[in-house]
Amino acid sequence: MNAKGKRISVNILLLLALCISCLCSFAQDKTSDSLKSVLEQQREDTNKVNTIRQLCIYLADYAHNNNQIRQYAKEALALSKKLYFNEGKRWSFITIINASYRLDDHIATLYYCDSALAFFKQSADKQGLGLVFQARGICHGTLGDTTEAISNFYEALTIQSQLNDLLRVSQTSNSIGEIFCKQGRYAEALDKHTAALKICEVPGFNDDGWGRAFSYQSIGIVYAKMGDEAAAKGNSAIANKYWLKAIEINGKAYQLWDEAGRIDALTEMDYATGNLYFKLGNFSRATENFKKSLDGYAIVDSKEGLNNLYLAMSKLDSAKGNYKEAYKYFKLYMIEEKKITGQDIIRKAEGVKFKSKIEQKEYELKLLATENKLQTEIGKSSRQKKNIAYAGLVFVILGSGYGFYLFRKRKQLQNRQAMIGERLRISQELHDEVGATLSGIAMYSHLAKEQIKNPQTGAIENSLSIIQSNAGEMVNKLNDIVWLINPGQDSLQQLMQRLEDYAIQIAAVKNIRVKSNVNGHHSTNILPAETRRNIYLLFKEAINNAVKYSSATLLELYIKEQDGNIEISLKDDGDGFDMNVVKRGNGINNMEKRAAETGASFSLQSRAGSGTSISLCLKNFSFS
Repeated sequence: MNAKGKRISVNILLLLALCISCLCSFAQDKTSDSLKSVLEQQREDTNKVNTIRQLCIYLADYAHNNNQIRQYAKEALALSKKLYFNEGKRWSFITIINASYRLDDHIATLYYCDSALAFFKQSADKQGLGLVFQARGICHGTLGDTTEAISNFYEALTIQSQLNDLLRVSQTSNSIGEIFCKQGRYAEALDKHTAALKICEVPGFNDDGWGRAFSYQSIGIVYAKMGDEAAAKGNSAIANKYWLKAIEINGKAYQLWDEAGRIDALTEMDYATGNLYFKLGNFSRATENFKKSLDGYAIVDSKEGLNNLYLAMSKLDSAKGNYKEAYKYFKLYMIEEKKITGQDIIRKAEGVKFKSKIEQKEYELKLLATENKLQTEIGKSSRQKKNIAYAGLVFVILGSGYGFYLFRKRKQLQNRQAMIGERLRISQELHDEVGATLSGIAMYSHLAKEQIKNPQTGAIENSLSIIQSNAGEMVNKLNDIVWLINPGQDSLQQLMQRLEDYAIQIAAVKNIRVKSNVNGHHSTNILPAETRRNIYLLFKEAINNAVKYSSATLLELYIKEQDGNIEISLKDDGDGFDMNVVKRGNGINNMEKRAAETGASFSLQSRAGSGTSISLCLKNFSFS
């Protein structure tokens, strides 16, 4: 066959493939429509529950629409309860839990886990109990409550071992290992991941290589973390040893993921291995792995992963002296960062635009109605009344125009004054917060330079540690400044989410659990910039004090919004103090000052041995 004939054959094959794909999509749509049509006509019996189940399975396989899956499963659960249909209740509970977790709705996940737990205990369904405890463990781990996570995982592990469910046992062992790794308990983490790997290697065990691949990948992460810890302590030889071990383990995981055809996992592995080579100073291998990871992210949809890769590539090129390339990747990193918040800003802008169009239409209708009424009155009245009406209309138009002009000028002046005030505040913060830190870095850099001339290892290390600490502190302050002025982060929900994230991050250092109702709070009301700033800095200082001085094991962050009133509270179960004995410091005075600037009432309650609670209450609060 000549070249032309081959090209024709290839084109025909591509056309056939396209036709088959279209037919499959059409068939899938018909399947969904037919199932929904059957549901509308069915009576409320067990057959209807089974039809909903088939529809949810279809949506999971083809549409991946977890919102719809959860909604249908909730309907099936309500009907199953009404019919006392236990099999329907069992399936509905598990489906709702899975869909809620995939939607990152952790509050709903835990709520339905608790309901399912009572049902499975009553029906003596051990397999169901194991699944629920496993789901609770995963959810608590995601929320940062490692103590609750491990407790639930061990409950699941006990049940799964009794049922000889090897697949679940290996999964749960790996999950416990991940929690231990987060807590810095690396030896225990390795034990759990190794136990999971041994189960996956039992003859006859079949998981398509996923279990072994994930176990190897998890072991690699533990060795990488051990290397990072050794490097932080200055033990470079031990750090290099652990990093090389992590690369070796990653290679085994990579091979298994490749056999399983998991492009997403391969992309993550290339990124992780590239980071290890970068730490080892092997820039060529790091570059090779990062480029392979970049190719993978062209196929895999993971904004967070791609963003981390851009930042890593920027650091690598900077270390190699390729500052032009480093700048390029850092620029891409910043663009991706903006995209995450950009969508919220776009949606808000579209909402304002839509609202403006509606208001314009309403105004046009009112104007038309007024004009019609005026024409009717003119027809009934005399010439004199017509002149009066016209004169009145002209007067109203002129008066309205002048009033609008004055309002617009006053608004422009207010906006300008607010902008000038905000600029002055940001300038002052940059001068006070960042300027002082940069001065300290400059001073210790000069000191370290002098110490290098006369080798003083201990002194040099101390100076560099101070520089590192100051630089980290400056980055945190800049992050706070940028976040506080970002118009995409101005809702009450986003403020509380930021405080929760900060509490979890800083509390993890001392193994303090954090509980909150932030994820269940969905207020999108916009806070004034100064109010948002004062609330954030007040509770940030309160969280810092609780973690540093209270010796607490639990922090509770809650918000209550009702009838125009907002109450935010932070409570710990630490040592507390006698308010009549302990001298008031600048911290409490600063909190009271910020509360006063916000127009809120501030309350601090503490007793020795009974912990401390702080609350801020904004009454009859008006959002922007």
